[in-house]
Amino acid sequence: MVGIVQDFIPYGRRNRPGYKLDPRYITIHDTANTQAGADARAHANYVKTAPDLLAGWHFTVDDRVIYQHLPLNENGWHAGDGTDGAGNRQSIGIEICENRDGDRPGAEANAAWLTAKLLRDFGLDPDRVKQHYHWSGKNCPRVLRGRVEGWTGFLAAVRSYLTPQIATPITGTAQAAVRQAQEWARARLAHQRFIDIAPFYWRYGVLTGIRPEVLYAQSARETAFGRYGGVVLPEQNNWAGIKTANPAGDAASDHESFPTPEDGVRGHFNHIAAYVGLEPVGIPHGRYWVIKKTPWAGTVKTVEALGGKWAPDPNYGSTIVRGYLGPLLLTGHPPEAPGESGGEPGEPPSPGQPDPSIPWIIRLIQLLLEKLKELLGVS
Repeated sequence: MVGIVQDFIPYGRRNRPGYKLDPRYITIHDTANTQAGADARAHANYVKTAPDLLAGWHFTVDDRVIYQHLPLNENGWHAGDGTDGAGNRQSIGIEICENRDGDRPGAEANAAWLTAKLLRDFGLDPDRVKQHYHWSGKNCPRVLRGRVEGWTGFLAAVRSYLTPQIATPITGTAQAAVRQAQEWARARLAHQRFIDIAPFYWRYGVLTGIRPEVLYAQSARETAFGRYGGVVLPEQNNWAGIKTANPAGDAASDHESFPTPEDGVRGHFNHIAAYVGLEPVGIPHGRYWVIKKTPWAGTVKTVEALGGKWAPDPNYGSTIVRGYLGPLLLTGHPPEAPGESGGEPGEPPSPGQPDPSIPWIIRLIQLLLEKLKELLGVS
Protein backbone atom coordinates (compact mmCIF):
# COMPACT_ATOMS: atom_id res chain seq x y z
CA MET A 1 0.00 0.00 0.00
CA VAL A 2 1.23 3.49 -0.90
CA GLY A 3 0.60 6.41 1.42
CA ILE A 4 -2.02 8.90 0.18
CA VAL A 5 -1.75 12.46 1.51
CA GLN A 6 -4.93 14.52 1.24
CA ASP A 7 -3.91 18.10 0.46
CA PHE A 8 -6.92 19.64 -1.25
CA ILE A 9 -7.01 22.68 -3.50
CA PRO A 10 -8.74 25.46 -1.50
CA TYR A 11 -12.37 26.30 -2.19
CA GLY A 12 -12.86 29.23 -4.52
CA ARG A 13 -9.89 28.60 -6.80
CA ARG A 14 -10.61 28.24 -10.53
CA ASN A 15 -9.10 24.75 -10.56
CA ARG A 16 -11.59 23.51 -7.97
CA PRO A 17 -14.85 23.91 -9.94
CA GLY A 18 -16.90 21.89 -7.47
CA TYR A 19 -19.26 20.15 -9.89
CA LYS A 20 -20.56 16.82 -8.64
CA LEU A 21 -18.52 13.83 -9.84
CA ASP A 22 -19.91 10.31 -10.13
CA PRO A 23 -16.77 8.51 -11.37
CA ARG A 24 -17.20 6.38 -14.47
CA TYR A 25 -13.63 6.50 -15.77
CA ILE A 26 -10.04 6.93 -14.61
CA THR A 27 -7.82 9.11 -16.79
CA ILE A 28 -4.04 8.69 -16.77
CA HIS A 29 -1.70 11.62 -17.42
CA ASP A 30 2.04 12.32 -17.32
CA THR A 31 3.11 15.58 -15.71
CA ALA A 32 5.50 16.50 -18.58
CA ASN A 33 7.72 18.10 -15.92
CA THR A 34 11.16 16.52 -15.84
CA GLN A 35 12.75 19.07 -13.50
CA ALA A 36 14.52 17.71 -10.43
CA GLY A 37 12.25 18.02 -7.44
CA ALA A 38 9.03 18.01 -9.49
CA ASP A 39 7.54 15.26 -7.37
CA ALA A 40 4.03 14.73 -6.03
CA ARG A 41 4.47 17.19 -3.17
CA ALA A 42 5.73 19.90 -5.51
CA HIS A 43 2.68 19.46 -7.74
CA ALA A 44 0.43 19.62 -4.69
CA ASN A 45 1.90 23.03 -3.88
CA TYR A 46 1.63 24.09 -7.51
CA VAL A 47 -2.10 23.38 -7.91
CA LYS A 48 -2.84 25.29 -4.69
CA THR A 49 -0.78 28.40 -5.39
CA ALA A 50 -0.21 28.94 -9.14
CA PRO A 51 -2.03 32.17 -10.14
CA ASP A 52 -5.06 31.76 -12.44
CA LEU A 53 -4.42 28.02 -12.93
CA LEU A 54 -7.48 26.40 -14.49
CA ALA A 55 -6.23 22.81 -14.64
CA GLY A 56 -6.93 20.55 -11.69
CA TRP A 57 -6.81 16.81 -11.19
CA HIS A 58 -7.36 14.40 -8.36
CA PHE A 59 -4.00 12.69 -7.70
CA THR A 60 -0.29 13.15 -8.40
CA VAL A 61 1.86 10.05 -7.95
CA ASP A 62 5.63 9.68 -7.59
CA ASP A 63 7.81 6.75 -6.53
CA ARG A 64 7.27 7.34 -2.80
CA VAL A 65 3.89 8.89 -2.13
CA ILE A 66 0.54 9.94 -3.61
CA TYR A 67 -0.98 13.40 -3.10
CA GLN A 68 -4.72 13.91 -3.49
CA HIS A 69 -5.79 17.38 -4.64
CA LEU A 70 -9.57 17.05 -5.04
CA PRO A 71 -12.28 15.02 -3.30
CA LEU A 72 -13.54 12.12 -5.38
CA ASN A 73 -17.06 13.53 -5.49
CA GLU A 74 -15.86 16.71 -7.22
CA ASN A 75 -14.70 17.00 -10.83
CA GLY A 76 -11.49 18.54 -12.13
CA TRP A 77 -10.51 20.21 -15.38
CA HIS A 78 -7.88 17.78 -16.67
CA ALA A 79 -9.13 15.93 -19.76
CA GLY A 80 -9.33 18.75 -22.31
CA ASP A 81 -12.76 17.76 -23.62
CA GLY A 82 -14.76 20.81 -22.51
CA THR A 83 -16.90 21.74 -19.55
CA ASP A 84 -19.45 19.02 -20.31
CA GLY A 85 -17.07 16.34 -21.64
CA ALA A 86 -17.07 12.89 -20.04
CA GLY A 87 -13.35 13.14 -19.34
CA ASN A 88 -13.72 16.31 -17.29
CA ARG A 89 -17.07 15.52 -15.71
CA GLN A 90 -17.00 11.73 -15.22
CA SER A 91 -13.37 10.73 -14.70
CA ILE A 92 -10.80 10.80 -11.93
CA GLY A 93 -7.52 12.32 -13.09
CA ILE A 94 -4.16 10.78 -12.12
CA GLU A 95 -0.85 12.47 -12.99
CA ILE A 96 2.37 10.39 -12.94
CA CYS A 97 5.55 12.31 -12.12
CA GLU A 98 8.45 12.53 -14.56
CA ASN A 99 11.01 14.30 -12.34
CA ARG A 100 14.48 13.21 -13.39
CA ASP A 101 15.61 12.66 -9.80
CA GLY A 102 12.76 10.22 -9.17
CA ASP A 103 12.29 6.56 -9.94
CA ARG A 104 9.87 6.51 -12.87
CA PRO A 105 9.13 2.74 -12.80
CA GLY A 106 8.35 3.06 -9.11
CA ALA A 107 5.98 5.94 -9.84
CA GLU A 108 4.25 3.88 -12.55
CA ALA A 109 3.89 0.96 -10.15
CA ASN A 110 2.30 3.24 -7.55
CA ALA A 111 -0.02 4.72 -10.18
CA ALA A 112 -1.07 1.21 -11.23
CA TRP A 113 -1.78 0.35 -7.60
CA LEU A 114 -3.87 3.51 -7.16
CA THR A 115 -5.76 2.86 -10.40
CA ALA A 116 -6.61 -0.67 -9.29
CA LYS A 117 -7.74 0.62 -5.89
CA LEU A 118 -10.07 3.16 -7.52
CA LEU A 119 -11.47 0.53 -9.89
CA ARG A 120 -12.33 -1.65 -6.90
CA ASP A 121 -13.70 1.25 -4.85
CA PHE A 122 -16.08 2.37 -7.61
CA GLY A 123 -16.88 -1.04 -9.11
CA LEU A 124 -15.34 -0.23 -12.48
CA ASP A 125 -13.83 -2.60 -15.05
CA PRO A 126 -10.25 -2.12 -16.34
CA ASP A 127 -11.58 -0.96 -19.72
CA ARG A 128 -12.68 2.24 -17.94
CA VAL A 129 -9.01 3.27 -17.61
CA LYS A 130 -8.32 5.84 -20.33
CA GLN A 131 -5.40 7.87 -21.58
CA HIS A 132 -5.72 11.66 -21.65
CA TYR A 133 -5.30 11.16 -25.40
CA HIS A 134 -8.64 9.35 -25.50
CA TRP A 135 -10.52 12.51 -24.53
CA SER A 136 -8.64 15.27 -26.34
CA GLY A 137 -6.09 13.77 -28.73
CA LYS A 138 -3.19 15.17 -26.71
CA ASN A 139 -0.06 13.02 -26.60
CA CYS A 140 -0.52 12.14 -22.95
CA PRO A 141 0.53 10.14 -20.98
CA ARG A 142 3.54 10.76 -23.19
CA VAL A 143 6.01 8.45 -21.42
CA LEU A 144 3.68 5.45 -21.48
CA ARG A 145 2.59 6.21 -25.06
CA GLY A 146 6.16 6.70 -26.24
CA ARG A 147 7.50 3.42 -24.90
CA VAL A 148 7.04 0.13 -26.71
CA GLU A 149 4.19 -1.70 -24.95
CA GLY A 150 4.19 1.07 -22.35
CA TRP A 151 0.42 1.44 -22.11
CA THR A 152 -0.17 -2.30 -22.43
CA GLY A 153 2.32 -2.93 -19.65
CA PHE A 154 0.69 -0.33 -17.43
CA LEU A 155 -2.74 -1.90 -17.86
CA ALA A 156 -1.22 -5.32 -17.14
CA ALA A 157 0.20 -3.93 -13.90
CA VAL A 158 -3.25 -2.56 -12.99
CA ARG A 159 -4.83 -5.97 -13.62
CA SER A 160 -2.15 -7.65 -11.53
CA TYR A 161 -3.19 -5.52 -8.55
CA LEU A 162 -6.79 -6.59 -9.09
CA THR A 163 -5.95 -10.28 -8.75
CA PRO A 164 -4.78 -12.08 -5.61
CA GLN A 165 -1.04 -11.77 -5.34
CA ILE A 166 0.94 -14.94 -5.93
CA ALA A 167 4.31 -15.04 -4.22
CA THR A 168 7.24 -14.68 -6.59
CA PRO A 169 10.03 -17.22 -5.96
CA ILE A 170 13.61 -15.99 -5.99
CA THR A 171 15.11 -19.34 -6.92
CA GLY A 172 14.34 -21.58 -9.86
CA THR A 173 14.76 -21.72 -13.62
CA ALA A 174 14.92 -18.40 -15.41
CA GLN A 175 11.64 -17.31 -16.98
CA ALA A 176 13.19 -14.73 -19.30
CA ALA A 177 16.08 -14.74 -21.73
CA VAL A 178 19.01 -12.37 -21.47
CA ARG A 179 18.18 -10.65 -24.80
CA GLN A 180 14.63 -10.16 -23.60
CA ALA A 181 15.93 -8.45 -20.47
CA GLN A 182 18.26 -6.26 -22.50
CA GLU A 183 15.38 -5.25 -24.77
CA TRP A 184 13.38 -4.26 -21.69
CA ALA A 185 16.33 -2.27 -20.36
CA ARG A 186 16.74 -0.40 -23.65
CA ALA A 187 13.05 0.48 -23.68
CA ARG A 188 13.51 1.97 -20.21
CA LEU A 189 16.46 4.08 -21.46
CA ALA A 190 18.96 2.16 -19.36
CA HIS A 191 22.60 3.15 -19.32
CA GLN A 192 24.72 1.00 -21.62
CA ARG A 193 26.60 -0.42 -18.63
CA PHE A 194 23.35 -1.93 -17.36
CA ILE A 195 22.60 -3.51 -20.74
CA ASP A 196 26.14 -4.87 -21.03
CA ILE A 197 26.10 -6.50 -17.58
CA ALA A 198 23.00 -8.61 -18.27
CA PRO A 199 24.79 -11.75 -19.59
CA PHE A 200 26.67 -12.07 -16.29
CA TYR A 201 23.36 -12.21 -14.43
CA TRP A 202 22.24 -15.15 -16.54
CA ARG A 203 25.57 -16.95 -16.12
CA TYR A 204 25.49 -16.65 -12.34
CA GLY A 205 21.86 -17.67 -12.42
CA VAL A 206 22.96 -21.00 -13.88
CA LEU A 207 25.69 -21.36 -11.23
CA THR A 208 23.49 -20.59 -8.23
CA GLY A 209 19.93 -21.60 -9.12
CA ILE A 210 18.75 -18.05 -8.44
CA ARG A 211 16.46 -16.57 -11.09
CA PRO A 212 18.60 -14.01 -12.97
CA GLU A 213 15.67 -11.89 -14.14
CA VAL A 214 14.66 -11.32 -10.51
CA LEU A 215 18.06 -9.93 -9.57
CA TYR A 216 18.37 -7.98 -12.83
CA ALA A 217 15.00 -6.35 -12.09
CA GLN A 218 16.13 -5.58 -8.54
CA SER A 219 19.32 -4.04 -9.89
CA ALA A 220 17.24 -1.81 -12.16
CA ARG A 221 15.44 -0.58 -9.05
CA GLU A 222 18.64 -0.09 -7.04
CA THR A 223 20.74 1.61 -9.75
CA ALA A 224 18.05 3.41 -11.77
CA PHE A 225 18.82 1.12 -14.73
CA GLY A 226 22.55 1.65 -14.34
CA ARG A 227 22.30 5.44 -14.32
CA TYR A 228 22.94 5.50 -10.55
CA GLY A 229 22.54 9.13 -9.41
CA GLY A 230 22.41 8.36 -5.69
CA VAL A 231 25.25 7.96 -3.20
CA VAL A 232 26.60 4.78 -4.81
CA LEU A 233 28.99 5.55 -7.66
CA PRO A 234 29.18 3.57 -10.93
CA GLU A 235 32.86 2.80 -10.37
CA GLN A 236 31.96 0.88 -7.21
CA ASN A 237 30.42 -1.85 -9.42
CA ASN A 238 27.73 -2.28 -6.77
CA TRP A 239 24.60 -3.35 -8.66
CA ALA A 240 22.36 -3.76 -5.63
CA GLY A 241 23.07 -0.97 -3.15
CA ILE A 242 24.82 -3.40 -0.80
CA LYS A 243 26.30 -1.75 2.27
CA THR A 244 29.58 -2.55 4.00
CA ALA A 245 29.73 -4.74 7.07
CA ASN A 246 29.92 -1.71 9.40
CA PRO A 247 28.48 1.36 7.70
CA ALA A 248 28.71 4.67 9.53
CA GLY A 249 25.98 6.33 7.49
CA ASP A 250 24.73 6.40 3.92
CA ALA A 251 27.69 7.76 1.97
CA ALA A 252 29.42 6.05 -0.95
CA SER A 253 32.06 4.75 1.46
CA ASP A 254 29.33 3.00 3.44
CA HIS A 255 28.54 0.80 0.43
CA GLU A 256 30.52 -2.17 -0.86
CA SER A 257 32.90 -1.70 -3.77
CA PHE A 258 33.76 -4.54 -6.13
CA PRO A 259 36.84 -4.81 -8.39
CA THR A 260 34.95 -5.37 -11.65
CA PRO A 261 31.38 -5.18 -12.95
CA GLU A 262 31.25 -8.99 -13.04
CA ASP A 263 32.45 -9.21 -9.46
CA GLY A 264 29.64 -6.86 -8.52
CA VAL A 265 27.15 -9.27 -10.06
CA ARG A 266 28.72 -12.14 -8.12
CA GLY A 267 28.37 -10.01 -4.98
CA HIS A 268 24.69 -9.44 -5.74
CA PHE A 269 24.06 -13.18 -6.10
CA ASN A 270 26.05 -13.95 -2.96
CA HIS A 271 24.08 -11.39 -0.99
CA ILE A 272 20.77 -12.89 -2.08
CA ALA A 273 22.20 -16.35 -1.34
CA ALA A 274 22.42 -15.34 2.32
CA TYR A 275 18.73 -14.42 2.25
CA VAL A 276 17.49 -17.61 0.57
CA GLY A 277 19.88 -20.09 2.16
CA LEU A 278 22.28 -20.99 -0.67
CA GLU A 279 26.05 -21.27 -0.63
CA PRO A 280 28.02 -18.29 -1.99
CA VAL A 281 30.13 -18.35 -5.13
CA GLY A 282 33.74 -17.82 -4.08
CA ILE A 283 34.64 -15.65 -1.11
CA PRO A 284 31.69 -13.40 -0.19
CA HIS A 285 31.88 -9.72 0.74
CA GLY A 286 31.69 -8.52 4.33
CA ARG A 287 27.99 -7.69 4.43
CA TYR A 288 27.15 -11.29 3.50
CA TRP A 289 28.25 -12.42 6.96
CA VAL A 290 26.14 -9.75 8.63
CA ILE A 291 23.04 -11.08 6.86
CA LYS A 292 23.99 -14.65 7.80
CA LYS A 293 23.71 -13.70 11.49
CA THR A 294 20.15 -12.39 11.23
CA PRO A 295 17.36 -14.62 12.58
CA TRP A 296 15.69 -14.74 9.15
CA ALA A 297 18.81 -15.65 7.15
CA GLY A 298 18.04 -18.49 4.75
CA THR A 299 14.26 -18.09 5.10
CA VAL A 300 13.51 -15.37 2.53
CA LYS A 301 12.20 -17.38 -0.42
CA THR A 302 10.11 -14.82 -2.33
CA VAL A 303 10.71 -11.38 -3.78
CA GLU A 304 7.80 -9.98 -1.77
CA ALA A 305 9.45 -11.17 1.46
CA LEU A 306 12.43 -8.85 0.81
CA GLY A 307 10.28 -5.98 2.07
CA GLY A 308 11.35 -4.87 5.53
CA LYS A 309 14.58 -6.85 5.26
CA TRP A 310 16.53 -5.74 2.18
CA ALA A 311 15.00 -2.30 2.65
CA PRO A 312 12.85 -0.78 5.41
CA ASP A 313 9.86 -0.36 3.07
CA PRO A 314 7.52 -3.35 3.59
CA ASN A 315 6.39 -2.97 -0.04
CA TYR A 316 9.95 -3.06 -1.41
CA GLY A 317 9.62 -6.54 -2.91
CA SER A 318 6.14 -5.94 -4.29
CA THR A 319 7.38 -2.77 -6.01
CA ILE A 320 10.11 -4.77 -7.73
CA VAL A 321 7.59 -7.34 -8.93
CA ARG A 322 4.99 -4.84 -10.14
CA GLY A 323 7.21 -2.09 -11.46
CA TYR A 324 10.21 -4.00 -12.81
CA LEU A 325 9.98 -7.78 -13.01
CA GLY A 326 6.44 -7.82 -14.38
CA PRO A 327 7.20 -5.45 -17.28
CA LEU A 328 10.43 -7.36 -17.99
CA LEU A 329 8.53 -10.63 -18.34
CA LEU A 330 5.96 -8.95 -20.59
CA THR A 331 8.64 -7.66 -22.95
CA GLY A 332 8.70 -9.45 -26.29
CA HIS A 333 11.70 -11.68 -26.96
CA PRO A 334 13.69 -10.09 -29.83
CA PRO A 335 14.80 -12.37 -32.68
CA GLU A 336 18.18 -13.96 -32.25
CA ALA A 337 20.92 -12.55 -34.47
CA PRO A 338 22.56 -15.02 -36.91
CA GLY A 339 25.43 -16.85 -35.30
CA GLU A 340 24.60 -15.54 -31.83
CA SER A 341 24.72 -17.91 -28.89
CA GLY A 342 21.35 -18.64 -27.38
CA GLY A 343 21.55 -17.41 -23.82
CA GLU A 344 18.18 -19.03 -23.16
CA PRO A 345 16.89 -19.44 -19.63
CA GLY A 346 18.79 -22.10 -17.75
CA GLU A 347 21.24 -22.73 -20.59
CA PRO A 348 24.90 -22.95 -19.51
CA PRO A 349 27.56 -21.00 -21.41
CA SER A 350 28.29 -22.41 -24.87
CA PRO A 351 31.61 -24.13 -25.53
CA GLY A 352 34.28 -21.51 -25.96
CA GLN A 353 32.54 -18.98 -23.71
CA PRO A 354 34.48 -18.03 -20.56
CA ASP A 355 33.45 -19.81 -17.40
CA PRO A 356 32.10 -17.04 -15.14
CA SER A 357 33.66 -18.66 -12.10
CA ILE A 358 37.23 -18.30 -13.42
CA PRO A 359 37.80 -14.58 -12.71
CA TRP A 360 37.23 -14.80 -8.97
CA ILE A 361 39.30 -18.01 -8.78
CA ILE A 362 42.22 -16.24 -10.46
CA ARG A 363 41.92 -13.32 -8.07
CA LEU A 364 41.84 -15.73 -5.13
CA ILE A 365 45.00 -17.50 -6.32
CA GLN A 366 46.74 -14.14 -6.81
CA LEU A 367 45.79 -13.10 -3.29
CA LEU A 368 47.10 -16.36 -1.82
CA LEU A 369 50.38 -16.01 -3.73
CA GLU A 370 50.83 -12.47 -2.43
CA LYS A 371 50.23 -13.64 1.15
CA LEU A 372 52.68 -16.51 0.65
CA LYS A 373 55.34 -14.09 -0.63
CA GLU A 374 54.83 -11.95 2.45
CA LEU A 375 55.30 -14.95 4.74
CA LEU A 376 58.45 -16.09 2.91
CA GLY A 377 59.85 -12.58 2.66
CA VAL A 378 60.03 -12.78 -1.11
CA SER A 379 59.65 -9.44 -2.90
